[in-house]
Amino acid sequence: MKRSAKFSLSKVVLVTIVTAGILLAFSGKTYAQDTYNGEEVFVVAEEMPVFPGETKALYDAISRNLKYPQSAKDNGIEGKVMIRFIVDKEGFVKNPIVVKAVDAALDKAALDAVKMLPKFKPGKNAGKPVNVYYTIPIAFKLAMM
Repeated sequence: MKRSAKFSLSKVVLVTIVTAGILLAFSGKTYAQDTYNGEEVFVVAEEMPVFPGETKALYDAISRNLKYPQSAKDNGIEGKVMIRFIVDKEGFVKNPIVVKAVDAALDKAALDAVKMLPKFKPGKNAGKPVNVYYTIPIAFKLAMM
């Protein structure tokens, strides 16, 4: 009997810890990680930045500006480059960086395409525009080119 009571207690403790973690994660709080121009950059905002026309339009804009490097084509290099940037409080793309690299040429092509993006609708906290991080995967696939 003690063994099952001990097992049940451990299940209750585990469920309580998981529930507390979920509640904390979705408690509506926003979290700043860094600063940009002396102001906080948020990882999560009450209203996240939105690209005009939503996700499909964002990928269409990237596709229009993306150039598959010839050196990568010649060497059969494919992959997914992850780019992180700040959508500043005016909606402009700032400080794009590669957070998951594939190849120097593909990484540069992805950065160049992101740098050409038009303005986003900026993220907001308490109704005020704020700087927010935005991360996007950019896939390079030779069969598509």
